[in-house]
Amino acid sequence: MINKSTKILTYLIILHLLITTISNALVVLPVTFLGYKLTWAAFVFPLVVVATDLTVRLLGKRIAKKTITYTYPLALIFSVLVVFLEKESL
Repeated sequence: MINKSTKILTYLIILHLLITTISNALVVLPVTFLGYKLTWAAFVFPLVVVATDLTVRLLGKRIAKKTITYTYPLALIFSVLVVFLEKESL
């Protein structure tokens, strides 16, 4: 049976992967907000701070560092795949 820490870690890894991948995909979509030119990623990427804080608070600093260190490269690979697949569908 999977213990509680492993289950929480799995959900946090998925959260980090989703936020980073979505932010990287949305960076190409421009939006004007209050007269400023931004991308949609500006609204999603701050959730990385929330996910990181949750990871540290729930699992501790040492495990959080490892989680984020190993998750980020995978998120970048997912981001490249999403952008590639998006271009292929156009």
